[in-house]
Order: sequence, then C-alpha cells, then structure tokens
Amino acid sequence: KISYCWHKNGGKLTSPNFTVDKLDGTTWELELYPRGEDEEDEGHISLSLLRSIEDDGPENISIKYELSFQAADRSAFCCKKTEDEFKRGKGYVFGNFFKMDKILLRRNSDYLPEDILTVRCKIWKGDGNIQNVGQSSARSHIRVEKNSFLHVVENFGTLQTNKKNTDCIRVDDLEDDIVQQLLFFLYSDNIENLQWETAPQLYYAADKYDIGKLKEVCFSFLVENLTTTYACELLLLADTHNDNDLKKSVEDFILEHEEEIFVSKEWDIVVKKNPLLVIKTMQLKYQRKN
Repeated sequence: KISYCWHKNGGKLTSPNFTVDKLDGTTWELELYPRGEDEEDEGHISLSLLRSIEDDGPENISIKYELSFQAADRSAFCCKKTEDEFKRGKGYVFGNFFKMDKILLRRNSDYLPEDILTVRCKIWKGDGNIQNVGQSSARSHIRVEKNSFLHVVENFGTLQTNKKNTDCIRVDDLEDDIVQQLLFFLYSDNIENLQWETAPQLYYAADKYDIGKLKEVCFSFLVENLTTTYACELLLLADTHNDNDLKKSVEDFILEHEEEIFVSKEWDIVVKKNPLLVIKTMQLKYQRKN
C-alpha cells in the first residue's frame, strides 16, 4: 500500500514505467520523496528521473528534460530543466526540489488546486526547443480532503490509460483543524500552539494511528495542564484508550481535589457515561485511605 502521510525521510512514491518509442525505446520512471531523499533533504520534496534497467534502448542516452509542479492555472512552477546522460538503470535526483511546507502545510490553493499536487515531466532529445517526438507524462495526485486523509496515487503514468490505483487512509472522526495539526506533525515532528481544546483529539488520533511521539507530546501536555475543569474529561479519555499511566495521573489529581470535583457538573457527566469507572474511582479512594 502507498500511504503518503506515513512516509519517512527516504520513503518514496514510484511511478509505473513509461516508454518513449521515439527516444530509442527507452523506458523511464519518476520517484517522488515526500520528506526528502536523505537527511540533508529533510523538509523538502525530492524528485528524480530514472531510466529503467530493462528498456530496449542503448546503454547510454543523452536527453534534455524538465521536472516541475503544475499550478492551478496549469502553468509550471518550480521547474528544473537540464540535460544529462542516462545509463541504463541509473538516474538523477533533485534533493531540494521544493520546500514541503510551501505546498502541503500551508495548503496554498495555487499549488494544490482541489488539494491535488501534480508533478510534470517532459523529456526530449536533440538541440534547441522540444521537438515533436511524442509525449509521455507521469502524474502523482496527493489529496487531503475535509475531515479525512485521502492520499491518492492516481493515473501515475498516462500510458496506463483509464486505470486508477487508489489507496487511502480515512480519518472521518477528526475536525479539519485537527487533521491539519496531525499532518503538520507528521511532516515536521512539531506541534504549534497546542491547546487543551485540541490536545485530547490529537491524543486520540495519535493512539489510533500509532504515532508514538505525538502521543507522548499530548500526554505530557494534558498532565501538565490538568485542572479540575478538565479532569473528568481526561479520565474518560484515559479509560477509553486503556492508558494506565494517564489514568493513574488523572486519578491522583482527582483524589487530591475530590471535594471540588465530586460535586461538579463534569463529574455528573462521568456518572452518566461510565458508572463503572466512577465505582472504580471511589473504590480507589477508600483503598488509599486504608
């Protein structure tokens, strides 16, 4: 499966091979590294053009080529145009092709029309301008939809006409801003301006999708910023996720502030939602007294 948002540094999306008959029958593929090809490229999108080891062309071929992204108005931006000699099975990579946050974190509509990132590749042979030697293209569509992640590798290589390959991870139970913060963390390993209103939802997402570092960040924030107002909500959260460490921290806090919490409207909500949890908390209270 291909899942864009879980890619780490060095992880890549690879297009199907596409053959250009008028370029001596050579066969090519594109590789896109969402978080950079190596450590030096982290924070950038890396893009490479490779020649297949199994094509019918000569051992070496010199071509001119242009790699770019396509903007909303279908114009090219971030163009890399050069000429190289390609040995069969070898290629070239642009490590710092484009800063990732300009496209994916800011969700600039100029770069992501309808939340789709399109990669363009033009290849030609000979001097001067592009000749009429036939056209092949490869596109990668990477989409983030409202209230969900939908990462699509669609029609990557137009030689496979009308075929679609779609793999997606849907997150239908998160708000838009939570999706964006989660996406930001996956690309940057940072959370900006974490607030109590969003931390429980991010904790929920981190636990559900096994994002250990984010779960640790949310755990620390929730415990360090615990108040009598939020203690009951956090107790329910810890119990739902079977997080014994978080649950113990909240129980300790509740029993330290029991006179205020046990008469609160928030505690009444816990009583209605999870009476067994209330019983266990009260049992813990008397066990500690003994």
